[in-house]
Amino acid sequence: MATFAIGKIGNFDDGIETWEAYSERLEQYFLANEVHNDKKVPALLSLIGPKTYALLKTLVAPDKPSDKTFEVLIDHLNKHLNPKPLIIAERFRFHKRDQKHGETTMQYVAELRNLAIHCNFGANLGDTLRDRFVCGLRNENIQKNLLSKDDLTLDKAVKTAVAMETATNDAIELQGQRSQQQVNKVHLKTFTPKKQSKQKSAPAQPCFRCEGDHKPDKCKHINTVCRFCSIKGHIEKACLKKRRGKRQDSRKTSRSRGVHMLRESESDDDQILHINVNSVQEKHTKPIIVKPTIAGRLVSMELDTGTALSIISEQDYQSTFKDVKLKSCDKTLRSYSGHPMRPIGKLKTLVAINGQEAELDLFVVPQNGPALFGRDWLEKLQLNWIDIKALHFEGIPSMDHTTNLDKLLNQHKIVFAKGIGKLKDIKAHLSLKDNAHPKFLKARSVPYAMRPKIEKELDRLQHEGIIHPVAHSDWATPIVPALKKNGNIRICGDYRVTVNPVLKVDHYPLPKIDDIFANLSGGKKFSKIDLTQTYHQMELDEASKQLLVINTHKGLYMYNRLVFGIASAPAMWQRAIEQVLQGIPHTQCILDDIIITGTSDEDHKRNLSKVLSRLDEYGLRVNLDKCEFFKKRVSYCGHEIDENGLHKSPDKITAITEAPRPENVTQLRAFLELVNYYHRFIPNYSTVVSPLNGLLQDKVKWEWTNSHDSAFRKVKHSGF
Repeated sequence: MATFAIGKIGNFDDGIETWEAYSERLEQYFLANEVHNDKKVPALLSLIGPKTYALLKTLVAPDKPSDKTFEVLIDHLNKHLNPKPLIIAERFRFHKRDQKHGETTMQYVAELRNLAIHCNFGANLGDTLRDRFVCGLRNENIQKNLLSKDDLTLDKAVKTAVAMETATNDAIELQGQRSQQQVNKVHLKTFTPKKQSKQKSAPAQPCFRCEGDHKPDKCKHINTVCRFCSIKGHIEKACLKKRRGKRQDSRKTSRSRGVHMLRESESDDDQILHINVNSVQEKHTKPIIVKPTIAGRLVSMELDTGTALSIISEQDYQSTFKDVKLKSCDKTLRSYSGHPMRPIGKLKTLVAINGQEAELDLFVVPQNGPALFGRDWLEKLQLNWIDIKALHFEGIPSMDHTTNLDKLLNQHKIVFAKGIGKLKDIKAHLSLKDNAHPKFLKARSVPYAMRPKIEKELDRLQHEGIIHPVAHSDWATPIVPALKKNGNIRICGDYRVTVNPVLKVDHYPLPKIDDIFANLSGGKKFSKIDLTQTYHQMELDEASKQLLVINTHKGLYMYNRLVFGIASAPAMWQRAIEQVLQGIPHTQCILDDIIITGTSDEDHKRNLSKVLSRLDEYGLRVNLDKCEFFKKRVSYCGHEIDENGLHKSPDKITAITEAPRPENVTQLRAFLELVNYYHRFIPNYSTVVSPLNGLLQDKVKWEWTNSHDSAFRKVKHSGF
């Protein structure tokens, strides 16, 4: 056995883990510490603890446990503590398990996998899980879809079910509370909803397929062909085309605020489109606004899933895109009343939103009206539907407020331009210790499959002026390529082995959480600004550039800008950004996240304008897709903040309350660091964690007692 034990196994406690799990850990403990067969019995009897040892004595009586072999002792404990379940009973429970009400697809699959553990399905496990999964689904539409597929595997079945479940949930949520108003309700044709009776509580919206009292996706006429218009999906009684002919007066009211519907005609003439308008019962209903960047300009558009094409008015074109040349357009549009109108042209331009880009058509029409974000763009650009749904339910600022915000952002559009900014008048300087000597390390080998992505990223960094190739260098740091969620590569230098050990680390402090939120007190709404690739916006002085050379399979590259991984980078940037934002009230920044508020919307706007002006003045750039403006509640520094103060973040609360019991000092320290983040919410925090802090002291032997366990449980549930 090793002189120093590797790991810690602890006594067996059936209140914490099963015997099956403990015996598996025990086996790994023996392997790690090279416990030979002749030592296994003494080791087992010493490790299992007094309670389990007393049980073992009873099981082998009148013999002593030390007289038995290791295999016999384990067999006795397995039979008593982990009896083998009956296969027939386990399979019965498995095959009776259907998806429960409110249970998600992934939860259902997890339960099936758990039930199958002791069923001994062997090689048929995958097929059996698939069959039980499909048969037990509650949603008939998903079930029918899966039953129609050939070569269906469990993985394919789960992916399909999850996708359909998510799409159904999103569609239901987007319909919103359809009791008194109908916002962005889009059908094949448009109509004005009937007014609700004042004497009755608002009922659910009737099915548009048959006017019955049920949801459209449950209607038996989903495949019925209308006898009036010959379109599948509804009956003549509910035909909107027939009803539209009887509703001449509604055309006069169609100018009220609503959803503009732009769709292709069934006519065989030239490519004709119709613009229809859904009147909205509640006159104060706000449209859903999205803000894509079009040809480098931020534009507010109404999201309209009923519009086939995206359009803007000629007035908006002249004020915003006058310098962009129009292309000819052969399409014809028709108003609701049937009057034709021809677009004056279209823009073929780059559109960006949520980190995505696509070259799309934007049609310019002579009539005035809001810009519409239509289905043609939705097919190419993925929107953040979580934010969209939040806006749908909570409402958005008034059009005047939105217009003022758009005007403010457009005044500072250079700040939101693509590319990396360069901080003016402030450069980073790295200082080395007196005994520092250059260190040149060769490039590390990288998988061939990853090389094209690394080369692409190196080319991008070089194109943006972040790095440049060099032939010689005294310093060279190998790179650590990290794969990002979108499949691209982030290149980081492993400065732990070169520069950081000999660097005089800058210790400029980051702001304390209490100081940040004290500065934001009194705020009503909050805006967050995300700086683009923060460190890369800060230029290095010439001496410091010589230290930051990376060694790649393509050769040496020298950094012109500050980089992630340098020990002094956070302090250097924090000092610089505080200098940039100095003197602006109700504004705070930690590294790349700036938060702004105000005692009123006007005060808020004034402070936001000052921040954007200052960023423009210093040449900094902002990632618009990650910014938030005038929100009632935002996440910042691991907390939720609104006008009522600080609140705990649900994600961090879950991490604390579901944390497993620490097994060593490292795990305990990590847990206490997480809890300390929210210490202000825990009454008598110092007293509660005192027993746990005692285990962190030097020369204190790790021994988890009842007092530690009690303190651990109390911390997990105090204030959460």
